[in-house]
Amino acid sequence: MTGPLYGVTDPLYGVTGPLHGVGPLYGLTGPLNGVTGSQGVTGLLAHGLGSRHDLPIPLFYAFAGAFAALFASFLGLALLWADSRFRGGAAGRPVRLPEGTRIRWALRGLGLAGAAFTGAWMLLGPDDPDRNPAAHLVYVVLWVGLVPASLLLGPVWRLVNPLRTVHLLLGGRDKGPAPFGYRPAALGLAAFAWMELVSPAPASTTTLLAFFILYGAAQLAGAFRYGTRWFDRADAFEAYSALIGRLSPLGRRDDGRLVLRNPFDGLDALRPAPGLVAVVCVLLGTTGYDGFSTSPWWTTCRPGRWAVPPPAPSACWPRSASWRSSTWPAPPPPERSAVVTAWPRGSPTRWSPSRSVT
Repeated sequence: MTGPLYGVTDPLYGVTGPLHGVGPLYGLTGPLNGVTGSQGVTGLLAHGLGSRHDLPIPLFYAFAGAFAALFASFLGLALLWADSRFRGGAAGRPVRLPEGTRIRWALRGLGLAGAAFTGAWMLLGPDDPDRNPAAHLVYVVLWVGLVPASLLLGPVWRLVNPLRTVHLLLGGRDKGPAPFGYRPAALGLAAFAWMELVSPAPASTTTLLAFFILYGAAQLAGAFRYGTRWFDRADAFEAYSALIGRLSPLGRRDDGRLVLRNPFDGLDALRPAPGLVAVVCVLLGTTGYDGFSTSPWWTTCRPGRWAVPPPAPSACWPRSASWRSSTWPAPPPPERSAVVTAWPRGSPTRWSPSRSVT
């Protein structure tokens, strides 16, 4: 073996410490697991493409700090600010920015060109995230980039939404508000989150192409049936961008004028609608799952779902000694090393042992 610390009976191997089976130092191509090289991970860039590192503090203290911050903030709001002091849709100082039909169509053309470029890579490019930028364009440029863009400029996806542009080019018209509220957007966000966090191959061009073909067909069918305003609350990405855009300093008042405002005034202008709570629950739930899906508890407390020796069963639930001896696999021999390849998030079954004996 080429690693000086492999096979040694100390805290680096064979115990349930932070360097075994979990955390950023497990499955690396570095000297701590007996493979030459530095601490390089075989993961990629963002959601759907790789994995995260563990927190630098114990998980209990992270949860305790988050709970304390939430409790203190909500308690302070309840006691010190019982009534809203924001003006909602009536607030803001008017500003003049370039806008008009030409600019709107230029932005629509930009969004349509970006969708065509990404679709061409999905359809014609290699099914390899290292050589095909389609997954990065979807998970990084679109999904991650939509947040800062909406925070700075407002609901930008409404202006560049390629599905809205296709609907207009095909003669779509406004037929009034759609009857389902935000419920279709909640379903779309849940489906996208499943593809990103749970599906076996989230970065595969086949997966991405199948999702966006089905999603685009469903959205266009709804728009032709219920009109252009279907996209306002039924399109997952447009609803997501609009919710984030409520916190933008740039927005529109109820009279339609473009204004600079307190971001909380924009949030106060949001009115309850059917399915809005479902959208918020999906966003919070998928974010929570994204956090704990690669935690030590999730990856070790599932019998039969690991390829490396797990921690003691008492870390998950108490069992008898006879049950443990008949259920938990024995540790691997010293000449084997467990090397983790790039596996999709939320799928612990992707851990695969490989022989690295020289």
